[in-house]
Amino acid sequence: MAILPIAAAVVAVVLFIKHIFLDPLILSPLRHVPGPKSFAATKWRLAYEDWKGTRTRTIFKLHQKYGPVVRIGPHEVSFNSLSALRTIYGPGSRYGRTTFYRMFDVYGEQNLFTFHSPKEHGDRKKLLSHAYSKSVVLKPPTAKMVERRVRQYLDLIEAEPENVSEIFSTLHYYSLDNITAFVYGKYGQTAAIRGSKIHRELIADILHPSRRKLSWSIVHLKALTQWMYRQSGLMGKLVKPVLPMQQPTTYTGIRGYALRAFEAFRADVEKITHSEDEHVSIVENLWQHHESQKPGGLRDLQMASECADHFLAGIDTTSDTLMFLVWALSLPGNEKYQEKLREEVMAISGDGLNQWGDSTTLCSFAKH
Repeated sequence: MAILPIAAAVVAVVLFIKHIFLDPLILSPLRHVPGPKSFAATKWRLAYEDWKGTRTRTIFKLHQKYGPVVRIGPHEVSFNSLSALRTIYGPGSRYGRTTFYRMFDVYGEQNLFTFHSPKEHGDRKKLLSHAYSKSVVLKPPTAKMVERRVRQYLDLIEAEPENVSEIFSTLHYYSLDNITAFVYGKYGQTAAIRGSKIHRELIADILHPSRRKLSWSIVHLKALTQWMYRQSGLMGKLVKPVLPMQQPTTYTGIRGYALRAFEAFRADVEKITHSEDEHVSIVENLWQHHESQKPGGLRDLQMASECADHFLAGIDTTSDTLMFLVWALSLPGNEKYQEKLREEVMAISGDGLNQWGDSTTLCSFAKH
């Protein structure tokens, strides 16, 4: 009888060795892809870099060492070349998104960012791409909408002591007010720049320090994380101390706000009219593709999910890009660009300014 436990232990060891070493390093079809063995052997090597916040820099360094194709996990390869970019993400690509992206579903519905199928992604993109085209964004209705918030942002900075602003927060306010007006129009536009505490709390919702820990857990420990958040009663109390982020979790407030904005639009949709100089929001553009307007059109929650995804995506992206731009321009090595920008601004004639002193002509980089 003692032989059985020994045999079981031997089998367990063999299976462990096969799983850790043979499968990823010897039997895997990816075994010839260059890269460090520690990354090829286990997904937790890259997960560790992710935890430290060094994933992107680490992968970049691996490409510098191993070339444009690097194995970064037992089942994962990273590409760093223009040809790979075109093949994987270009028009007509047969590569779909992985299940990783389903964490960005909203209200239980998929959206442009989470579709696996290239066809579904392409069909949805056709409904939205026009609204984001350069020609539309630079036309007066949208441009004036942005100009108003630029003026409000400048007023905010000028009201700060010695005109010094903590731009990490204030640029988030600016991006929030722009994206809500762009996506929802009057039904969801915020006033964070002008000091609305309720709207500024939406930013606090996404800047919570536990947000990264929650994202990491959902990506690398998805089943366990989902199980913990489903618990209630006694079990809920037991798991509460080890939750990656205490409830309500990040985006809860923003998704709630987004749904209320959509519901306000939905209740008023039959009465909406526009003048030629008014910006037409994303939710209004999507309405023409609603199931009430055409057979097989979008359901309410599909529209709400799409709008909420654009709302969420438009906050950090805009604010972080602007913050990087301000930082980059401030560097001593980029003084020549500061001078060029000043020269261009100073060269604008009085006839080229509107009633608020804003330029009515495009700056040179926007013309190209």
